[in-house]
Amino acid sequence: MSSQDELSQAMNSLLDVLHLHPDGVDMAIDTVIEVLTTLNETASYPEETLEAVKLRAEAIREAVKNNPLPPCPTSCKQPVH
Repeated sequence: MSSQDELSQAMNSLLDVLHLHPDGVDMAIDTVIEVLTTLNETASYPEETLEAVKLRAEAIREAVKNNPLPPCPTSCKQPVH
C-alpha cells in the first residue's frame, strides 16, 4: 500500500468515526480538508480524490449536525479506575 493510500485510508477512518464525537466534528473535518488541500499543492495527490473527500466530509458534517446520536446510557460509560 502506498503512502497516499495509507493517508486516504486514515482520513476516511477519521471521517467514519466523527459521529462518535460530534462536538469536534467541524474542527476535524476542516483539518482533514486543510491537510489534503496542502498535500494537493505540494505533492501529486489526485485532485479527484480530494474533491471526493471534500464532498464526503461535508455530507458527514451535515449528517452529524442533523442526526446526532442519542446520549450514551450510564451503563455503557467506561469504568473509573
